[in-house]
Amino acid sequence: PLSHMANRICIVGAGLSGLSCARRLMKAGLDVTVLEKHNNAGGRMLTRNIGGYSYDDGAQYFTASHDAFVEVVDKMISDKIIGKWEGEVSVLKAATHKIEAPSHNTTRYVGVGGMQAIPQALSKTVNVIYGERVQMLEREGEGKWTLSTHTGAMYRGFSAVVLAAPPGQVHDLVSMSGSASLAEQVASVVMRPCWSVALKMSSRLPVEYDGAFVHDSPLNWIARDSSKPGHEGAGDVWVLHATNDFSQKHDKAEADKVGRELREALAHASGMDEVRSAEVIHVTRWTHSIPAKPREERYLWDDRAHVGVCGDWCGGPKVEGAFVSGYELAG
Repeated sequence: PLSHMANRICIVGAGLSGLSCARRLMKAGLDVTVLEKHNNAGGRMLTRNIGGYSYDDGAQYFTASHDAFVEVVDKMISDKIIGKWEGEVSVLKAATHKIEAPSHNTTRYVGVGGMQAIPQALSKTVNVIYGERVQMLEREGEGKWTLSTHTGAMYRGFSAVVLAAPPGQVHDLVSMSGSASLAEQVASVVMRPCWSVALKMSSRLPVEYDGAFVHDSPLNWIARDSSKPGHEGAGDVWVLHATNDFSQKHDKAEADKVGRELREALAHASGMDEVRSAEVIHVTRWTHSIPAKPREERYLWDDRAHVGVCGDWCGGPKVEGAFVSGYELAG
């Protein structure tokens, strides 16, 4: 609905959904400003650099099928920003250490050198103002929107506003918009947490897989991050993602304790004792990891308020889902 509106649009959030929305609106000739609370773009497509090692802490890889997304992916492959992850991905039964159902038929893509390379590249053509956390949304003269941030800055004169962030982060702003229907829809989505742990092995872990969905374990996903394009030569770095149930149960746990527990879970699942001597590089608690039940709609829009909401919690909690949510809201 947005591309048919005149004038200026403000987008809150420079994750993939917000950037996708912004780029399509700009292509339609609209004036777009993106406000981002962090100092870089990407949201959960986060690549950390710690102690000389870089690794994907959030989104691990993605697939592509939507025509508009495939077009972007193909262009970024040619620009060497995106590459295919050729690692062996399997299902690992923790109780028996058995590997089942290798997924040979899925083409998996990653950012070269890290997933964050993708939103960073997309943001280069977008007017993104970093370090601005929006705290207030209000109508002023002629029905235009004004957004106020934690720095005291005020951004005025917008015909429409897009909130491209997890529901818990945008609910207050949606309520300020005066749209009761949007507020109710946003409040209906519960985001579940996820603990993420990065490990540096003392030597290459001698297992047949580079990634695995883990069953019967506190772990949901494990990946040899150093098997991804652009991460070679960084030593044997593994990223572990806990199940949502484990993460919810250990919601208030100390990060160090979680790191040790998930390292032990990997040792048990893999059957490799040497995992226990691995260095825990970093532990992250993703508060807004995945929706317990995503909205079926690709995006939410209130035509009276001229306020929209998008993100991977609309239509499908994946990288492609985030892109498509913002893209279709812009249309």
